[in-house]
Amino acid sequence: MASRPCGGGPRQPGQGAHVYLWRVVGELREIQIMQHFSGQAKIVEFRGALEDNSNVHVVMELCSGGELFDRIIAKGHYTEWSAATICRAVVNVVNICAS
Repeated sequence: MASRPCGGGPRQPGQGAHVYLWRVVGELREIQIMQHFSGQAKIVEFRGALEDNSNVHVVMELCSGGELFDRIIAKGHYTEWSAATICRAVVNVVNICAS
């Protein structure tokens, strides 16, 4: 199965199967936020949640791209165009969250 970096946008037909991650979260508020934004480009896809006596379990799209901060540190420097592309993606997600 193939995974894609988080924020890769909608998957095109024929790009392979989705890979999902099962994780435990501490609050139901996080699930509400994920449900609200699921389906938006550049935001991880929420698939479902289950609750047992002690935990809330979330099934969501696997993000294999790593942390943005780690990528910036590893690269050392970015061209103005590359930095603008990253900033634009971040600002677009913030805009979606603020709407």
